[in-house]
Amino acid sequence: MTKSKLNNVLMERNGHDRDKNISFEEEGHKYTIHSDLESEYTSVTTWNHQFFPKFDADLIIDKMMKGKNWNPKNKYWGMSKEEIKKMSSLTDQPFGVNLPILFLQDDSIVDFVAECGVKFVTTSAGSPAKYIDRLKSAGLIVYHAVPSLIGALKAQEAGVDGLVVEGTEGGGFKSPEEVGLHVLIQAIRKKIDLPIIAAGGIADGIGMAAAFACGAEGVQMGTRFVSSKESPVHQNWKDAILSGSESDTYILNKSGSPCLRAIKTEYSKEIYERGSMDMSVFKGVQDLYFGGDLNAAPALTGQSMGLIDEVKSVKEIINLTVQEFNQTLDSLNQAKI
Repeated sequence: MTKSKLNNVLMERNGHDRDKNISFEEEGHKYTIHSDLESEYTSVTTWNHQFFPKFDADLIIDKMMKGKNWNPKNKYWGMSKEEIKKMSSLTDQPFGVNLPILFLQDDSIVDFVAECGVKFVTTSAGSPAKYIDRLKSAGLIVYHAVPSLIGALKAQEAGVDGLVVEGTEGGGFKSPEEVGLHVLIQAIRKKIDLPIIAAGGIADGIGMAAAFACGAEGVQMGTRFVSSKESPVHQNWKDAILSGSESDTYILNKSGSPCLRAIKTEYSKEIYERGSMDMSVFKGVQDLYFGGDLNAAPALTGQSMGLIDEVKSVKEIINLTVQEFNQTLDSLNQAKI
């Protein structure tokens, strides 16, 4: 791409409504220029969802078009690597790492987690087949997150060790089909004999017991730990979870990708009513997570927010969940029909 070509595209964009996107192809690559009417924000994404923030032509020419694979997400992967190193130094106990395949830049993160002593990873946002051989050869246990029976069958074929089965109740990236967790676990269990971790709508031991009854062997709680004392997200987000009900989330972008569930805010309401979105909606994610601006980006949160009314420590959450789980099982044993 030449500078004049990029400038021509920018000029074309400026001649259109500011809230419309422009796509074009150059040397076999497809690019989309996004703009935001309110913030004068401009970004570029490529076909593989590489994300480039506000730019000028010189920056794109210098960083993107010279094959340097420039991407601000590399900065955040660097931050993630530091957190993994820190975790490794703080404990001699096993811990896991999530690898969102869509956002991985190269194979180096696989080698990195193995070098840090990580023994367990979950993969998500893409096919595990791309990295499964590297992960398994490094001695890692691999569970893949799936929102459907079809996805679970493909993950099994790829050779994963287990599944994280995510019902529509959960926050974050979702299947537009909106299949509930209990139906999904049972459908997968009938066809697949891999260990299952249940995710979506679980915030306590009662939900854990229900998931086990359906065929799960473990649970994953996202929203519950986002609202924990140790969670680094801003207090505003935690307060929104505490004050919200089970109906205070939207499913966004059902007709496109990614489809996701987020807290109802003015920002997410605009996306919901528009019916579509692209990755530029996450341009203010740092302001959301650490600045507390709930209208800076979608606040990915599950329906279990309606079950959470107090910020607790991680230790308290785990202990109480196990206690409630055992109490629920004892109660069910006495409730024979």
